[in-house]
Amino acid sequence: MATDIDEIDRRLLAELQRDGTLSVDQLSERVALSRNACWRRVKRLEEDGVITGRVALVDADKLGLGLSVFILVRTSNHDPDWLQKFRAAVTGFAEITGVYRMSGDLDYV
Repeated sequence: MATDIDEIDRRLLAELQRDGTLSVDQLSERVALSRNACWRRVKRLEEDGVITGRVALVDADKLGLGLSVFILVRTSNHDPDWLQKFRAAVTGFAEITGVYRMSGDLDYV
């Protein structure tokens, strides 16, 4: 179910997407809202599942992992058992950072 958000919520979300480490004070200043009102809105967005977490962006080059590779997967088997085995196989590799189910000619990227 979609959550109703207004322009202030959109501005809060845009600022947090730019920098998830902003304090409530910094965030409230950027969106011209009181600290308490800002905190309440962020809390509501978290409780409603709009904000699902905050992450640290890592410079892959600094870790010697500067190469990104996309693998395209086609399969003729689409049953739940195969999907469970596929999921188990790919989650066993720390190097795999995401798998996406596709529609159309490709099944997974």
